Amino acid sequence: MALPITGALSVTSLARRGVSPPRKPSEIRLEVADGRIGRYTCLSHCWGGAQPLKTTKDNSEDHLVSIPWDTIPKTFQEAIKLNWHLGIQYIWIDSLCIIQGDGDDWARESTKMCDVYGNAYLTIAASSAPNSTQGLFLQETWDLLSLRI
Repeated sequence: MALPITGALSVTSLARRGVSPPRKPSEIRLEVADGRIGRYTCLSHCWGGAQPLKTTKDNSEDHLVSIPWDTIPKTFQEAIKLNWHLGIQYIWIDSLCIIQGDGDDWARESTKMCDVYGNAYLTIAASSAPNSTQGLFLQETWDLLSLRI
């Protein structure tokens, strides 16, 4: 069971939209915050060659109901699971929380990105992955070096 996070930064104004981490993968959805306060994390990820799952004008209403787990790329899945284990209510992922291809939404929401990241309780950086299909935790092989002192 996740322990609650407390402290001065425990709650803040939520970003306009956030992914609501569920107890079951079938319950993941995009949620509109409407000025509520709470805790959230941000995921910083590389879009790379493999385009990430996006919220668009065509699927935005569907995403408010449910986002099928099997459509969510590995990096997003691992960040959502981490978020849940930390006991944090929401996660902000740019490609899901800003409606892609909607000029008005992009103009409004992209100007808030500094505040979105700045107000996040935690930013998860998938900095080693070239795209959203690789996951947060890359397996690397480290050669052991023999040292003689």
